[in-house]
Amino acid sequence: MQLVSRLEGGRDMGPLAIGLESGFDDDHVVVEIDDRTVLDDAHVSTRYQVGFARMLEVPTDAAEVRVGVRLPSRRVAGETTVQVAECPTLRVSVENGEVVFSAGDTPLYYA
Repeated sequence: MQLVSRLEGGRDMGPLAIGLESGFDDDHVVVEIDDRTVLDDAHVSTRYQVGFARMLEVPTDAAEVRVGVRLPSRRVAGETTVQVAECPTLRVSVENGEVVFSAGDTPLYYA
């Protein structure tokens, strides 16, 4: 089932797809969208064969959302703002002790 709503001007907007990718190693991960917790998992690990740890699809009818990702046990956190209609996918990795975000319109696909 695909969730779709209309923005002003008639553009379609669906859920924000968030892919937790490389750098997770049995980490406690908290993902928040506009201060609403959408994931709180104590054991997130990257499967290095495919570069993937977890995928979330978060329904939203907001044109812009603030996404925060925290790894409390490592004391690592990051935040970004996403224009959902233009960038409906957000890739998240942990690199050199920092949360790295990459927003775009290419659908997430993991084999």
